[in-house]
Amino acid sequence: MKLAAILIALTTLALLPTGRGYAKEELIGDGGFESGTIAPPDPVGQPVTYGSWIADQPGAGPSVAAAVTSPVFAGAYAGQVDTRTSEGGRFIYQDIERGTSCFVWTFQLYREEGKNTAELLQDWDRGMGQARFVTALTFSDSGTAFSGWGLSLNAAALTKEVWHEISVEADGPALNQTLLIDGAVAGVIAPTVADTVPQTIILGDVSGVADNGLYTYDDVSLIGRECDSRASPAAATRSASASALPRLRGDERGANFPWWIVAVVLIAGGLIFFFVWRRRRSSNQES
Repeated sequence: MKLAAILIALTTLALLPTGRGYAKEELIGDGGFESGTIAPPDPVGQPVTYGSWIADQPGAGPSVAAAVTSPVFAGAYAGQVDTRTSEGGRFIYQDIERGTSCFVWTFQLYREEGKNTAELLQDWDRGMGQARFVTALTFSDSGTAFSGWGLSLNAAALTKEVWHEISVEADGPALNQTLLIDGAVAGVIAPTVADTVPQTIILGDVSGVADNGLYTYDDVSLIGRECDSRASPAAATRSASASALPRLRGDERGANFPWWIVAVVLIAGGLIFFFVWRRRRSSNQES
């Protein structure tokens, strides 16, 4: 009986899922702007800020970034950048302490006028406009430009004065980034190298000369996760666009099943059965 119990336990362990747990971590703060405030521009420069938003506004003039009560996707506030009357581009930003090349970046966007950009950067020089791009999304009347790790593509323009859910799922080791708009796959980029991780998030008008935009952001989230393409939530949507999406590692059914454990259990069971049978046979002969 004891041997049978051991065999059952081993078989149960062999049949349990062996995929790793995927630790997830929110990498930014105040994503819903529920603090009700965006820090005003620093008169000296662009200080490092974690967990909260700050406006970037070189030169003179009133601030064009604010936490607003309308339009709002959820909660009491949303973050708005208005450069319709600005001479130069203005935006809000926040720094990221623990960047990773495997992340899910999601936000709600309400587009009204002009052009705006949402981007994840590494090594931003804070002043001269130099940085290494992780992911960039530019929204305008002409379309939605999506780029990451050196590659880019264009998707359709977003409907104005309607909230849209924008999501980018990135998997560095698998060398892909997937753009989803309102839950549908809008494009996939598959670069040959993924050598940057998010250190700063920027939302707004990043042009030297203002693009005269009016955009509102809400529920901004950047989730870092373990780098394993099997964890990508986009897997559920791939069947509808299979020809456009790259094949991710570990997709083959049964490829990661621990068949060797099952084999060990079966062999051990067979040996135990043989020795028990032989012992009983010897006992019967002796009697």
